[in-house]
This record gives sequence, C-alpha cells and structure tokens, in this order.
Amino acid sequence: MEFGLIMRSSPQSFEEGALGGPVMMMVGHRMSDFLRTVTSSLPTPSCNTVMETPLEKALTTMVTTFHKYSGREGSKLTLSRKELKELIKKELSLGEKMKESSIDDLMKSLDKNSDQEIDFKEYSVFLTTLCMAYNDFFLEDNK
Repeated sequence: MEFGLIMRSSPQSFEEGALGGPVMMMVGHRMSDFLRTVTSSLPTPSCNTVMETPLEKALTTMVTTFHKYSGREGSKLTLSRKELKELIKKELSLGEKMKESSIDDLMKSLDKNSDQEIDFKEYSVFLTTLCMAYNDFFLEDNK
C-alpha cells in the first residue's frame, strides 16, 4: 500500500484547518486510521483548559508564523520574496545579519518549483534545515 501526505485547508473545524493552516492527512487505510485517532484527541480552539506541550506549541508557532506573513502579496498559501524577507528579519535573530544577496540566494534554494513563491512545504524544508543547524551547534557545544 502506498502512503503519502495531502495538505488541505478548510475553515470548518480544528481537524479541518480552522486555524488557517494546512492539515496533513495520511493517504492509505492504516495511516488514515492512525491520523483520525490522533486528531480526534486534539483540543478544539475553544477549549482553553487543555495545555499544549512544548512541542505542540513549537509546531503551532511554526505554522502560524508562516500564515502571519503569507498572503500579504498574492496567494494566502505562499510567501513572496518580500514576505519571506520580512518573516526572516522579524522572526529570526539571524535575519538582522542577512544581506539582500543572502535573501535572494535563500529564496532560490528554497523555491524548488521556481514559481517565485515559497509554499508551506518549501518553508518547512527551511525550518528543518535550521533545526539541523541548531542541533549541530549544540552537539559541537557539548564536546
């Protein structure tokens, strides 16, 4: 059986993307059953009594940060070069040190489909790369 991920956005409920972010659905019978079990235990946005774990907060922050900047120009589901630059400058301390040419280089390396926009998948690759760099830094620091 083939498995994969489908990104979907819909304003109906938390499980269907009420936070404005994409929701991953696993394709394949076993994976979709697993995801249904996991998402059924997620709190709804109106449920303030359930505390998010630190990892859940981090995931929420990564998604909401993307959507905070996406859609100011063009599609609500992508970041333009200007939106990416603003996100980096305001949300990452390394952004203060980045030159215009570095932002251009970053945009080129992230924009795998060459549409001059960064979609959520391309953005998540950027975040994964940052996480790996942070991990390498901490490994070196602990030697």
